[in-house]
Amino acid sequence: MQQLTPEVAAAAVHLFEPRDAYRFRPITEPMIMLEDQTDGENPEFGASINYWLGSQPDSDVTLKIISGSGDTLRTLSGSKNDGINRVWWNLQGEPSAQIKLRTKPLYADWVELNDEGWRNGGPRLSVLQPPGTYTVALQVDGQTRTQQLTILKDPNSVGTLAEIEEQTAMVVA
Repeated sequence: MQQLTPEVAAAAVHLFEPRDAYRFRPITEPMIMLEDQTDGENPEFGASINYWLGSQPDSDVTLKIISGSGDTLRTLSGSKNDGINRVWWNLQGEPSAQIKLRTKPLYADWVELNDEGWRNGGPRLSVLQPPGTYTVALQVDGQTRTQQLTILKDPNSVGTLAEIEEQTAMVVA
């Protein structure tokens, strides 16, 4: 709301400057207390990306997360509502390809293959991106707006930025 000026409200498309986001890694799972009246609700994990649409666009709204080296790490679909819209990026790259197992498990003939002749081999995997500066590109109706997004290291992490980048490179390779 702080960035919503009369100039922005008069614009057809505007990408707001995103707030810095922290790359947290959970240390332990929190214990859930049922019926706790003091329990709050945390915001979604990741980066909040907000944009303005003066009217409903004719085409789809696409947001691309681009690394410092210019690689598109993630493509997100946005809503097409008039006014302020929000998309959350979970700080991960594109999910891996679907694992398709074309055989039944050994000693489990009762497992059915789908109509295409395969079964799900597990969840799709996605790599958590390292701290750094990324570019967010909003594309709508042939127009592109960009803003910089900074991902900060978890202040509780003992790993250095170089170690985090090395781990990420190893997983991606």
